[in-house]
Amino acid sequence: NLMLHRHPNILKYVASWNSGNHLFLATEEVTPLVNVISKQTPLQICIGLQCILKAIHFLH
Repeated sequence: NLMLHRHPNILKYVASWNSGNHLFLATEEVTPLVNVISKQTPLQICIGLQCILKAIHFLH
């Protein structure tokens, strides 16, 4: 259940629903990565990648 899996590097799941052949997921609001990635230093990008890996490890 997505509502039970809480981790600081994983978006908070709010709800989901079907409409026709489409599945929609609602999550907490976040800033799109494309809006911030170009302003990040290489170190900040590495830290971000480490956060992604921690989230994947948690889900595995």
